[in-house]
Amino acid sequence: MVLMLTFGLPTTDSDGSGREVTARSPAPPPTSSFATARPVPSPPAVSVEPYEPTETVPRCGDLSLTTMSPGTYLLNPADCRNEQLTSGDDSAADWTPDGQRLVFVRSEGNQFTAANSDVYLLELASASVTAVTNSPNSRDEKPKLSPDGTVVAYSALSLDQLGSATLVENHADWVHELIVSPIDSPGEAVKKLSVRGQFELDWSPDGSSIAVTTHSGHLSVVPLDGNEEIVLASDASGLWSPAWSPRGDWIAYNCNVLQESPDYRDVCLVSPDGQRRITPSALLFGPTPFIPTASGADKPFWNSDGSRLLFQQSHFGLITLNIDSMSVEAVLQGGGAINGLAAEGRSLLFRCVSGTIPCGVNDVLILNVATGELDPLVRVRCGQAVGAPTTDLRLVISVTAEPFCGL
Repeated sequence: MVLMLTFGLPTTDSDGSGREVTARSPAPPPTSSFATARPVPSPPAVSVEPYEPTETVPRCGDLSLTTMSPGTYLLNPADCRNEQLTSGDDSAADWTPDGQRLVFVRSEGNQFTAANSDVYLLELASASVTAVTNSPNSRDEKPKLSPDGTVVAYSALSLDQLGSATLVENHADWVHELIVSPIDSPGEAVKKLSVRGQFELDWSPDGSSIAVTTHSGHLSVVPLDGNEEIVLASDASGLWSPAWSPRGDWIAYNCNVLQESPDYRDVCLVSPDGQRRITPSALLFGPTPFIPTASGADKPFWNSDGSRLLFQQSHFGLITLNIDSMSVEAVLQGGGAINGLAAEGRSLLFRCVSGTIPCGVNDVLILNVATGELDPLVRVRCGQAVGAPTTDLRLVISVTAEPFCGL
């Protein structure tokens, strides 16, 4: 079931002229975009078929612990062939732009246990694996490659801080380090930032800066030229999942727009200079967001040219924001989570959870962005699926032995 609904509303400046949002002077980072929840008109009614979960296994089978051993697998959707690349509790893969190498995390336990982990580099042609980090008593994780694929940024947590803890939790007082390292010269690693609490990161398209969101509630831009970080937003309830536009003009992230509903996540956008701010849900629901569930919006993703922002919204399903027209399209009604874009942005990996899509829970589907066609591809109960950025659609599946399944 593919739905195309468009909701448009021009963003306005402070005098209501109907032009793009532009602050008259640098504005302090807001703690909340909206103060009070009020009933708002519902969007236009949508006729959808009832959702009935299916137990039919997708065409490429089940790549889960029930059928596979832990490790990293390369899956070719064209013929469903899969090749095991690594063995062990490996996760969090990120591709180089040419699709020939990827970085991943290997843990001595799993991503939830208080065990040492390091970042590794995998050469697909030779299947050779080399260590990018070798940090005893440290959890090196969440690797993200620079746009040219030569540098990796990652989070490092000293296990000395955990004391007797057996699980890695979002402890507000644990200090995580942002480390930047050339993948072929790991000895040149440089610490860029110390953050209390966990964080996520994304690179600027020119590779000169890194956007960082912290669970303690800050969005910052960290220049790699030695200049000080620039704080763009603050919210004590937390900020998550930065996504820098390929055009460089916007940073999208998960925010909390309602202080009285700290579990509700929305998607917010801010320009790298902090002068422009947009909340796409305001285009859908008006000046006050409608809260159908506590889950709100999932992490945002940009298409390859930065013209559209995609995210999952718990009321509508898969949402596309056209940046040029500032119009919002409800593309696919149904519950799930976006795994990411692949094949130069022409395909979207979508993990099924619930809704109006006929699929099984934890099935990974391919959505053709141009036509809206859905292809139920593979079932991954415990692990991740990451699509290659090259023209061909290849997936790396990390099958993990973690105690909690899903993304």
